[in-house]
Amino acid sequence: PSDTDTAKDVTPPTAPDVVANDDGSVTVTPSADPDVTKTTVTYTDENGDSHTVTFTKDDSGNWVDDNPNDSITVDPKTGVITIPEDAVKDGSDVTATNTDSSDNTGPSDTDTVAPAAPSVSINDGNDGKINQGDLRSTGDATATITIPSNAKNGDTLVVTINGVQQTYTIDDNNRTNGIVVSFTPLPNGQNNIVTAVIQSGGLSSDTASDSSVTELSNPGLSITVTNIVGVNLNLSTGIKTSEYGTHIGSVDLSTDESLAPRFSEADDTLTVTKNMSGNLNFVDMGAGDNVLNVGGYVSDTTQINFGNGADEVNIAGYVGGSSVINLGDGNDTISIEGALQGSARINAGAGNDSITIGQHAVTATGSIDGGAGYDVLTFTQDFTTSTNVGNLQKISGVEEIALAGNNQVLLGVTYDNLIYNSKSLYISGDSNDKVHLGNQTGNLNDYVNGQVTTWSATGTVTKDGNVYTEYTLGADTSYKVYIDSDITIL
Repeated sequence: PSDTDTAKDVTPPTAPDVVANDDGSVTVTPSADPDVTKTTVTYTDENGDSHTVTFTKDDSGNWVDDNPNDSITVDPKTGVITIPEDAVKDGSDVTATNTDSSDNTGPSDTDTVAPAAPSVSINDGNDGKINQGDLRSTGDATATITIPSNAKNGDTLVVTINGVQQTYTIDDNNRTNGIVVSFTPLPNGQNNIVTAVIQSGGLSSDTASDSSVTELSNPGLSITVTNIVGVNLNLSTGIKTSEYGTHIGSVDLSTDESLAPRFSEADDTLTVTKNMSGNLNFVDMGAGDNVLNVGGYVSDTTQINFGNGADEVNIAGYVGGSSVINLGDGNDTISIEGALQGSARINAGAGNDSITIGQHAVTATGSIDGGAGYDVLTFTQDFTTSTNVGNLQKISGVEEIALAGNNQVLLGVTYDNLIYNSKSLYISGDSNDKVHLGNQTGNLNDYVNGQVTTWSATGTVTKDGNVYTEYTLGADTSYKVYIDSDITIL
């Protein structure tokens, strides 16, 4: 007779996977070996007491907890065990092993429970900039550190502000209410960084951080300058009393030093009671809804830059020389009571802009660019006889021209000049005004790519209560000029 014996399985299963999660909980995933029937977990509770719990696979293949009354759970299908964050001590080790159906116990896996991370918020109005309004009466900025609810009394909170470290001991009060730290902001334009980390049992949480740029340049300045000839008015470099008899914001320039603050991204106002002239003038208003008032003229090489915002420019005199006014994106309003002369330029930028010219409009090589958006250019001066106020050759990016004074004449409404403006240009006025349509006098002929073509009246439209005659050029109907029916066509 034969005798057989089955070899005993002596190969232990592989180790389970123990993972300490960011929220303070721990998960244990059993080995994928098919004959694993038991997982044993050892952990330390909040009171420092050690526990060993066992989970087994029943005859149906489902995992069960040998102590179903504890707070630890097991997924019956996957065998994944979860120890909640309030059941395990931060900084402690959690160890697990697997045992197979032949009672072989494999190697263990261990992970250490790190504390959950805090959160950091610099109190800057959530705009990423520390402004005057964000400071305490002492001049300090603040940041709020929020401590997670599962942080343990006695753990250490380490806060680092611009490289300087502070430590706090976590207790019931600061865990509930958080901690507000104060600090002196770095100089203008520099980035303040606040970080926080919780330390427990030699372990550290993830590091939380926030940052904010110092912008303490007296936002919302209202500045009056009584004399401005040939000086850089960027205000980041300042202005000097040797060249100004002036008062800048709340800073009295009593010594010959660069003390003036620079404009920020707030809403600023600059009033110049006299002229802006000379060859070193540069004014940077910054972003925001800013206002520039000039009591005289703007000339020589003056350059005035605006950032994005709904800006307003009021100039009592002319704009001449090679001066440039650059406005950023936004619905801007520009009013010049004098003429735009010399080679001066206005660049209105994107947005629905309003540009008003008071006297003799655009002369010499001066130019206006309305930019993107629906832009309106208005000429306001009254004349006793027909007088040229501008030439479309010097105007671009404009969708509507209003001849708002008496006896005004607009020249240069030609195909070549129209292509630099809107494809649908509106021109309003009255019976005293005239528009030169086409490039010849006495007819409506024009040139398109060197070929003679004729403007034709192709209909009427009504806009804002005015009736306009629609003119198209030959077979190309993509370009249209709408001229107020009261205006005389030359």
